[in-house]
Amino acid sequence: MSIVLFLWVQVIGSGGTAVDEIFVFPVYLVFCAVSLVLFAKYDARYLPVFESLSYTLSFLYFSSHFLSEIYSALSQPELSFKKFLIWLPVMYGLSFIMYSPQKALVLSALFLVSIFIPGVGYGFAKRDAPGFQNDLTLLIQIYASGLIYISFFYIIAALKEKFTEADRWARAATSRSNTDSLTKAYSRVRILEILDSYISPNPTADSTLSIVFIDVDRLKEINDVYGHATGDYVLRKIVEALSPALRGNNTLGRIGGDEFLLLLPNADTPQAQMIAERFQQVVSDTEFDEVGKVTISIGVATKQNNESAQSLLTRADSAMYRQKMSARNVHASRPHVGEAGS
Repeated sequence: MSIVLFLWVQVIGSGGTAVDEIFVFPVYLVFCAVSLVLFAKYDARYLPVFESLSYTLSFLYFSSHFLSEIYSALSQPELSFKKFLIWLPVMYGLSFIMYSPQKALVLSALFLVSIFIPGVGYGFAKRDAPGFQNDLTLLIQIYASGLIYISFFYIIAALKEKFTEADRWARAATSRSNTDSLTKAYSRVRILEILDSYISPNPTADSTLSIVFIDVDRLKEINDVYGHATGDYVLRKIVEALSPALRGNNTLGRIGGDEFLLLLPNADTPQAQMIAERFQQVVSDTEFDEVGKVTISIGVATKQNNESAQSLLTRADSAMYRQKMSARNVHASRPHVGEAGS
């Protein structure tokens, strides 16, 4: 918009009287202003529409201006495009900025044809006029440079598209390796990498770190009774229930089967125990379709000085196993329904 305004001021200052110079620039300014207002209000909702309109207006302006120059040159000794040729490459670049390489190639070729046909007509009309050799040289340069511009922009756009596609695939592959495909929690590889980053020897390695080992109770029984699809649903539902309860840099990952690992940086044992019990309560309060209630067992461990990641995991796993066994013993000591008084 600023460039169009600057050019319009230049045209007025130089005393330009051509109809397209007097009226085209104000129309472009109004178009740019309307586009800017709608873009600010609706974000990118109408951006493709305005891109197409902008390209169409530019296409019509440049092709009609070229035709006007050709027509004017019929009554002049030689062909002269003044400053028009300086801006001609804009049309080729504009198409490759707005559209895919394939579509931009077609549009650029159409534009080249739209200025080639008037040139051919001009050549037939003035082929015997003095100075036509200079005109022919100028026209050949215009069309040859157009082909070079199109080829150049196409190669750049095609390479950019390939690099973008490769980057998208790389990001998708990284995301897949970092995310557990079933639950969408962090994968085993990624959660252990994060744990190692907290344990690795560096100036902040002595900061407090607690981990929570989580095991879903009775998942094998759920799989046997209701099927593995229901078991998968339970795992997904647990992560969905726990995700909103995560705070700050708390990190949850699935390390395999029915086991999850929660990393709690800057949390000591009492804080980690409180968070773990809150997670237990969240799962306990969640209603699972068909299955009903599901519980989890937890084991908390806080990193000791110079402790390895494997040692920390082993202690958390042992604490979780002790809680699971304790819960089973309590359950086994209770009389079953219907056995009272027998």
